[in-house]
Amino acid sequence: MLFISILNYHNAAATAQCLNGLSTVCERLDFRIIVADHSATSEIETITLGIPPTLAKRSEFYHRPSNPGFARGHNGNFAVARPQPEDIFLILNNDVYFPDPLIFEDMIMHCAPRTILGSVITRSSDGQIWFAGGHINRFTGDARPRKVRLSRAIVETDFLCGCCIMMRAEVFSALGGFDETFFMYAEDLDFSVRAVRAGFRLRVINRALSHDVGGHLNGQYSDVFLGENTKNRIICLERHQLGLPGIREAIFFGMYLIGRTIQLLMFSTSPIHQIGVVLSGYRAGWRRRATLPLPMSEFKLSAPVNEVIQT
Repeated sequence: MLFISILNYHNAAATAQCLNGLSTVCERLDFRIIVADHSATSEIETITLGIPPTLAKRSEFYHRPSNPGFARGHNGNFAVARPQPEDIFLILNNDVYFPDPLIFEDMIMHCAPRTILGSVITRSSDGQIWFAGGHINRFTGDARPRKVRLSRAIVETDFLCGCCIMMRAEVFSALGGFDETFFMYAEDLDFSVRAVRAGFRLRVINRALSHDVGGHLNGQYSDVFLGENTKNRIICLERHQLGLPGIREAIFFGMYLIGRTIQLLMFSTSPIHQIGVVLSGYRAGWRRRATLPLPMSEFKLSAPVNEVIQT
C-alpha cells in the first residue's frame, strides 16, 4: 500500500486541491492519505467539504493546533499510519499539482529496498525547473540543486527535496525519520546526508510535479525562511562536516551573510529588519555548530498523536 503524508497549515483550499489531484494520479493504486492539520483552528471540515466522499473515506485527518513543524509533522503522520515494512511512504507538500498522471506509478516501480526517490519539481508560476536533483560540493559543502532537464529516466543525486520524497516504510523507520530539532528547512538535507552515509541510494526520476514555491520568490523572502534556513544550513554544514574545514565556513559566511545582506538591501521591503533575522539565524546556528551527528537509534519517530482522527 502507498501511504501519502500531507501537512496543512492555514491553507485548506490548497490541501483540498492537492487531495483531488491525488485521487486522479493514484486511481489505479492502493493508497491511503494521512493529513495533519496544524492550523490554530481546525480546517479539517473545510478540506473534507472540498473533496468527494469516496476520497474522504481513503483519508485520515487529525488536528494538532500547535504547529510542530515539517519534520515532526511527517514523523507523526508516519506513526499514525503504522505502515508495514514493505509499504511505500510518500512525503508530499500540500501545494503541489500533478501534470504527469503516471508520476507515482513510475516512482513506485523504481522504489527498491535501499532506494529513496524524488521527482523533478517545476514552479507552478512559470513552469521552470526548480529541482532535478542536486550536488553537494566536496570542497565548500554547499548544496546546489540541479535546475536543468534530465537526459535520462532516472539519475543519482546527493540530496532530495522534502516537497516529494518516496521510500519503503522500512527505510524511513531505519533512519528514524526526520530530525525533529529542525523546525523548517534543511531537514531534507540532513535526512539525505544521513541516508547516503547509511548506505541508501538517492535517485530522481524524470517525471515532474508542479509546486507553488514559497519562502522566497521574486527577490522577496519570508522571515521564517531567512532565519530557519540560515540556522539549519550551518547546523547541517558542521554536523555532517560537509566540505573542507575553514573553506566551508568562509563560503557560508560569504554567501549567507555578506551575499544575503547585499541581496536584502537591494530587494527587501524591510531590509534592516530582515538582515537582523539573518544574523539571529546565523548566531543560533553557530552556537550549535559543534553538534555531532546523533547515532541513528537516537532519531526517534513521534508517538501517535492523541487527537481524534476524523475520516
